[in-house]
Amino acid sequence: MDYEAVGNSCVFRGAVLVAVGAVLFSAGWFLPGIYKQMSERLKTWRWFKAAIVRTIVILLLAGVLVLAGSIMVAKGATLQTKGWNIISLGEQRSNLIRALTQEWLMNSGKLLSSPMKGETHYKKEDGKYVRRFFPFLTSHAPNAILSSGLWNSGNQMDREFLDAVTNYEMNVTGSNREFRDYDDSLSKIKDPNESIMQTKEAIRVICEKSWFKSLKDWQNHLGKLIWSEYRWTIETQQPEVYELLRKRFQEKPTASEPAEALSKKKQ
Repeated sequence: MDYEAVGNSCVFRGAVLVAVGAVLFSAGWFLPGIYKQMSERLKTWRWFKAAIVRTIVILLLAGVLVLAGSIMVAKGATLQTKGWNIISLGEQRSNLIRALTQEWLMNSGKLLSSPMKGETHYKKEDGKYVRRFFPFLTSHAPNAILSSGLWNSGNQMDREFLDAVTNYEMNVTGSNREFRDYDDSLSKIKDPNESIMQTKEAIRVICEKSWFKSLKDWQNHLGKLIWSEYRWTIETQQPEVYELLRKRFQEKPTASEPAEALSKKKQ
């Protein structure tokens, strides 16, 4: 949804209503001031020979114009307020989506870098080998989105997005806990060669764990949702990020979605 376009449309239509309403309102108040001139003109019509009839018609017309103008001004002001609210909502959502996308990319990069991919240890200047710690994934943006109140769980698309964000945040939190447990266990190994061997084995085991597969699935599902529903917010503001997502989700096949997400789509 292009919030700026929709919001600007509401603001423009509201401004037109306010302008027309103001003209009608002013005309209604202006009529009694030219009562004599109007009465003389109406007097030439056979249906308005009587003065009382002319007076009623002029006052009734003035009242209708004032009422119609007031209603149009009120509706126009309401429409303008709605437009500005839509623009504001779009800006707030856009900021959170961009933050979520950046954090999502950072977490994705951590899972593709050492020690998960590549070397598990590095050599210090004194020749000693030091084990690289497992990644610590962040979830600041998901927490901000879930607590913002800017998405409506009654809307199907918003609900799917909130479900994906919720599950992603839960998997990030759980995965961090698992990673720290492995770090604590491997830190007790003093022999460098044994540490390297055990770390590689731990990575192999981690990649087969259900919690890690769930993390990867929900990470992929959330990325697909960002690309399909919210890429408008990063296309102009974050062209480099947009290009990275385009290459991943538009040109290349993606992993299967979580079973829970697929079952929701079928319902």
